[in-house]
Amino acid sequence: LVASAFDLFRQYLGALLWPVELNFWRTFKPVEELFSPAALLALAVAAGFALACGWAWKRDRRVAFALALTVVPLAPAFYIAALPAKPFAERYLYLPSAGVVLVAALLLARLAARPRMRFATSALVLAVTTLFAVATVRRNEVWTDALTLYTDSAAKSAGVPMPPIALAAELLERGHHREAIAQFRILAQVEPSNAAYLSALGNALLLDGQTGEAIARLRAAVELDPKSLETMNDL
Repeated sequence: LVASAFDLFRQYLGALLWPVELNFWRTFKPVEELFSPAALLALAVAAGFALACGWAWKRDRRVAFALALTVVPLAPAFYIAALPAKPFAERYLYLPSAGVVLVAALLLARLAARPRMRFATSALVLAVTTLFAVATVRRNEVWTDALTLYTDSAAKSAGVPMPPIALAAELLERGHHREAIAQFRILAQVEPSNAAYLSALGNALLLDGQTGEAIARLRAAVELDPKSLETMNDL
């Protein structure tokens, strides 16, 4: 569990420094072996960050504060047992991102104080700002509405049930029955013994007028979960 917490910190830090392949429902796989490559890499990153904090505490307390601002707000997320379904969430990075920006600002200010480095520093700031602005605009397109958000998340979260469920529900809400059925079929194939998925697929088929298969799916769901009054009622 400790190694997994360090690996989670590594992923959060990576997302802060290089925010690519962002995902509303990002998956996280716990580290199962202490001496696995993932665990060793996570420990190395954590050790490097700790050394940076120690150096900053001696050289510049403002940098030390910024580094603390980067990691302290994330501390609750490292208790993975409390968030087993989704320990990684991009919204947890809002406040820590202020720490990263503050560190960058302090370092750039030192560079800009050198006459020979002012032009290079200004060019670097302009380039990075432009790059992140473009990335922000493109990411905002994903957040246009629930359909675009869940479509993006389902495509990036293979094998994770929540994004396809949310996407299918949104498709049903909009009347796109066939597309919703396709998502429920994926879920039913991944977990064929899940009565809830079969029941949802049956109801989606019913809405699309495919009564025969809908009844078969609902019957299969009832066999898997005979105590589900809702599924029996639907059948």
